[in-house]
Amino acid sequence: LSNDTDVIIVVLYYMHIFLRDGLKELWIKGGKGDTSRYIPVHVLYEKLGSELCSVLPALHSLTGCDITSKVGTKKAAIQSNPVQFLSMFGKNPVLNETDIKMAEQFLSKVLKKTGTHENFNELRADLYNFSNDKSHWNLPPTSAALLPHIKRAFYNTYCQTHILESTFISIDPLSYGFVMSESLLLPERCLNELSDQWTAKCRCVNCSRSTCACRSMGVKCVRFCGCMKRDECKNPFNID
Repeated sequence: LSNDTDVIIVVLYYMHIFLRDGLKELWIKGGKGDTSRYIPVHVLYEKLGSELCSVLPALHSLTGCDITSKVGTKKAAIQSNPVQFLSMFGKNPVLNETDIKMAEQFLSKVLKKTGTHENFNELRADLYNFSNDKSHWNLPPTSAALLPHIKRAFYNTYCQTHILESTFISIDPLSYGFVMSESLLLPERCLNELSDQWTAKCRCVNCSRSTCACRSMGVKCVRFCGCMKRDECKNPFNID
């Protein structure tokens, strides 16, 4: 009996072991009152397939679970080839650079299915330059800000997929995106307030006017500016 999606995810991951040991059917009762229903997990496992179920803990943790924030949707995640990107995520007790890179690429695909971005910095630039609503408030986080999220997802995935092992190696959550504050384990925060100077951007074509926001604040143009840092940009601070 459970109303927790995390429980269903973990049960699906271990379903191959249950079936191997002779289990015929497994039902989970979810909801309450008029919304209660019985979910045939054995049928769901057969429909999804063993490969997808083997990466469901990683997929679920990265896109939002009990201890991580929401990134994209589960539907988009399933359609973003998670087996290709997440087959090794959480398999070992140490998070390496390859794990981080593959997880970030996967989440980039979740947010923009047709994109070919290597990281969230590239995704942010693309969404800002080519979306209808050009506002930094609507952009996904930077790669640096996403890293603690990936660490927490890794920690959750590793624990869920190894907890039944007799040789389970415990890992320290403080090394995986958490901090201890007043005896509470809290997510590591990555948000830093920027001054207006560093969020300045202009809508100029060539930045030749004194009313140019970048010229008036004494900062160089960036790719987010209207001039797109083209050669004809007249901003005297537009230097690399």
